[in-house]
Amino acid sequence: AADRESTAADRGRGAADRVAHLEWPEMGTVARVSARGASRDGRWAYREEAGRVYAALSRLLNAWDPESELSRLATTNAWERAVSADVRDCYRRAFELAASTGDAFNPMLAERLRRLGRTRRSALVDLGGIAKGFAVDRAHAALVRFDPDGDFLLDLGGNLRCSRGPWRTGVRDPFGDGLCATFDLRAGEAAATSATYARGKHV
Repeated sequence: AADRESTAADRGRGAADRVAHLEWPEMGTVARVSARGASRDGRWAYREEAGRVYAALSRLLNAWDPESELSRLATTNAWERAVSADVRDCYRRAFELAASTGDAFNPMLAERLRRLGRTRRSALVDLGGIAKGFAVDRAHAALVRFDPDGDFLLDLGGNLRCSRGPWRTGVRDPFGDGLCATFDLRAGEAAATSATYARGKHV
């Protein structure tokens, strides 16, 4: 699918202050960057920079791709060998989260399902539960370096992070139209939501 761009007045800051949204398919979902007050060239630069980060991490962390670094490491059981910094960092965070939640978050679940014949994923460790949030954090850092004064909101499949804000956002009602909750994100804040109602529609 092609990139889509739209603009709207930000009522919280006056009709003259425009917010532009760019959407494109990425990492099996929809990526979106919203920019307040940026020129067209500026917001497309945001899109290119964020897209570069997402695409690079997808090539590393995709458990469905037998050629990804995550899959290749799993098949050789070579975690102590040279590993890219991003894969090692995401792997470390996943197991820290598993430990802190008493395995409520379990990056080894894919392997258990594979043993039961319920999945064909190639990786022993599935970082999909945190990979999109990890990618948003990386893209946020890249965009802040690129434009320290930029006012933007990143959204990757419900994983959100903003630069300045506040940004008003919401959670879609899974049982009907509209939103079931709204909230504001302030400078540097992040939020993550998860649902199945949009899965597979934008890949």
